[in-house]
Formats: sequence, structure tokens, C-alpha cells
Amino acid sequence: SSSSSSSSSNTNGTISINDKAPGWASVNGGTTGGGTNLGSAVTVSNMSALKSAASGNASKIILVTPGTYDGTLSPGANTTIIGTKPGVVISGNISISGSDKKNIIIRNIAVRGKRCGSNDDCRSGSDGVYIGGGAHHVWFDHVDIADGQDGNFDVTRSGDFVTCSWCKFHYTYDKEHSLSNLIAGSDNETESRGKLNITYMNSMWGDRVNSRQPRGRFGKIHMLNNYHKNSGSLHGVGREMTLLAEGCYYDVSGKSVFFTMGGQHTGWKGIGNEGTAKGMNDSEGSIFSPPYSYSVKSASEAKSAILSSNCGVGNTCNLQQ
Repeated sequence: SSSSSSSSSNTNGTISINDKAPGWASVNGGTTGGGTNLGSAVTVSNMSALKSAASGNASKIILVTPGTYDGTLSPGANTTIIGTKPGVVISGNISISGSDKKNIIIRNIAVRGKRCGSNDDCRSGSDGVYIGGGAHHVWFDHVDIADGQDGNFDVTRSGDFVTCSWCKFHYTYDKEHSLSNLIAGSDNETESRGKLNITYMNSMWGDRVNSRQPRGRFGKIHMLNNYHKNSGSLHGVGREMTLLAEGCYYDVSGKSVFFTMGGQHTGWKGIGNEGTAKGMNDSEGSIFSPPYSYSVKSASEAKSAILSSNCGVGNTCNLQQ
């Protein structure tokens, strides 16, 4: 099986408005954001213009020029936001919360959380990216997310149909609370049953991540052709969660790829994974079949594509115009 995604355009360092959302974001109506007519796009160069352009639920494409955009971005539905070239940084966070927040595409930008100090200070802060409260059909592509105060990229409270492709999760400074990707906030979050369908593909968990790559509950999680290089714990599979990891590369010596965290999990399975972690291709319980077409690269091929500085992981691309 195969899918069209931004991976096909890696060779020339560009992404296109015509790239289609892959993975879980392609299911059940798909994720098309503001459409494909670049002629209708608005170009912005400061945060107040970006916030204003991103508000409301009408269909819209917003092109963001390189620079630092300070604050919280909360885009409305039917929105595409694309950095035109490397160097677009949101100093703050992105929040996509509420059942009216749907059909949203964010590509080729970086998010840097504000610095926080103690564990308690960080825990009470913002996630770098938060998706929840019933928000659905969200595609993050070529987004570099670091230094989230609480999490880097958390999906909870019945967020659904989310794909992260070519994203990078890491921390740029030593902090006690460096827990990257949480799915569901507790075993009691039963509103998330049947939701939290998430694909992480061609993505990287890098420096200083010490856990949650991801860790979660309830969802059907597809880890496809990712690269993990840190010393943290890997896939915590909790209550009613299923996790499938295919063609991933684990430079995480001695850690078990899959572990249970209490609560009866549904199952996990590793296929074609490589690296230095333990139990990379173990399986347990029952697993789901992703309801979308996709192709799998070898773990080594995936690692080298991810690490390419030419439209590899993170906001390393130019928008074809």
C-alpha cells in the first residue's frame, strides 16, 4: 500500500499545498484545512496578524514568513498554516481545544515553550502543543516542538484523527519535567474511549526527552518510521490503549520499547524495528489494523530521511509557490 505525503517531496527540499494529510488524519472525511488555492492565501509577519488570520471557522490558508511570533496561537476550524521557509518560530504554544476545532493543518514551523523552573512550575504551565476537548482532524507536518512547559505535544479528552508527520520533539535545556507526548490525562478519562486515534510518522524524539514517546491510554496509536535518540523511556501503553510500531529506529540503549503502566492495555506490536532498545519487535494482546493505506520504509532508511537537513524532520522546508 502507499500514500501520498510530504515524504515524496523531500528530495528537493520543498513541501506543497497539494500534499495530502496521511495517517489517521486522512480517515473519516480527511483533513484538508483551508484547501489548495494558494491564490487565496494571506501572508503574515507578526503574531497579531497571525492570530487574526487564524481566527474563525471559515476556510483559510495563512503563509507565515520567518521570524519570532510571541504568544499562544489557537486556530479556528478549516485552517492551513504554513511557514514559507525555515525560521518561523512560535515562542509560546499552540492550543487546539473544543469540538468545533477541526480540519486544521499546521506545517513547517517551530514551537518553543517559555522557560520554566521547578517540576511544579512546569507541570502547571502550557503544553507546547495541546489538542483536546473533542478537537479532531488535525495534521502537524514538519513542526519542531521543544521546551513545552508541561508536555511537548499532548492529546487528551477525546481529541481524534491526529497525524504528526516529520515532527521533532526535544528540549533545548535541562529541565526536571521533560515528558514529551502524553495521550489521555488519566485512567478515568473514559470520554476518550474510541477516540485518540493518532499517527506519528517520520518523526523524531531527540535531546533530553526523558519519557512519554508517547505514553498514554485509550487510543489506537500508529508509530511509523520514527527515530528515537535519547535516554528516556519509550512507549508506555496504558488503559485500553493499542500501539503498533513499524519500521522505527531506537537509539535508546537498554530501554524496553513497550511497557505497561497499569490499567489493562489492549495490546502492542513491533514490526521491522531496529536499534539498541529491548523488545523492539515484541507483541502482546490484540492489535488494530490501520484503516488507511501507507508504505513502510526500513528503519535505517527512515532514520536517514529524518536526519536530512533538506526537508527532513522539523521546519527545514521551503514552500513551493
